[in-house]
Amino acid sequence: MHKTAMAQKAEVHRLESADEFTEFVYEHGWTDGLPVFPPTRKVVGEMLEYLRRDPEEVLGTIFPADGEATIENIVANCAMAGCLPQYAPVVLAAVEALVDPEFPINTTQSTGSASIFTLVSGPVVNDLKFHTREWIFGPNGERWVKCDEFFLGLLMSVIEPDEIVTAVKVPVTGTDKTAYLKAAPRSSGFAVVGVAVRLTMDNTGTCSRAAIGITGVADKAYRPERLEQMLTGKRLDSAIIQAAAAEACRNVEPIEDINGSAEYRKQLTEVYVARAIETALQT
Repeated sequence: MHKTAMAQKAEVHRLESADEFTEFVYEHGWTDGLPVFPPTRKVVGEMLEYLRRDPEEVLGTIFPADGEATIENIVANCAMAGCLPQYAPVVLAAVEALVDPEFPINTTQSTGSASIFTLVSGPVVNDLKFHTREWIFGPNGERWVKCDEFFLGLLMSVIEPDEIVTAVKVPVTGTDKTAYLKAAPRSSGFAVVGVAVRLTMDNTGTCSRAAIGITGVADKAYRPERLEQMLTGKRLDSAIIQAAAAEACRNVEPIEDINGSAEYRKQLTEVYVARAIETALQT
């Protein structure tokens, strides 16, 4: 976070009427069809007043065009997206992450297989009433889809060709014990096996609730219900963890590809489930 003497001032455009705004933003390539709102001086000014930060403060440059991300420019974009002032700190935090020199991705492409995912956690999730399921938007309106109903199979989902996902809502973990581990080739970073664990422990050290998510093994992510049942209501020692991990692929047909056979994935899943549970217990 820094300020430079050459900070780029936000451009000011004058229109005769608000009715001209939609056509104006299309001409300038500021929207890809999603609704946008006029970033008037009043709206931008109120948001800057809420933030109480120097409008000319420069956070960094944003790919792909290396545009200068000043507080004022970011706030103008927030206004166009319909953000309320209290949303702006979350957007600024995301931008600060994007411009961090340690961030490994400096470009994206719409036809690529990777995309940037922003996870918002903590009290702000409830304060701002973030969504906790997939919210899909299209010409016929919006709809919610539960996570376990979203994926239909390998590279298949319930999204229609004219819809996009605009939000994903996840629960606040609070004091629960959590962990995520994955086995991935260094060349790609994609999980051959990925395991997410969330454990709710009572004051006696007993697991009152277990939620396990497994990716990379079958044609879509899944939760091993039998495994979760074996952990719930028990004090989790090594024997129980190993016995439960052995159920990770029950009623699941592991996929086979260049990264490993079905049997290899099954064995790797059991190992990583046990490791992820043990890692979560240590948090």
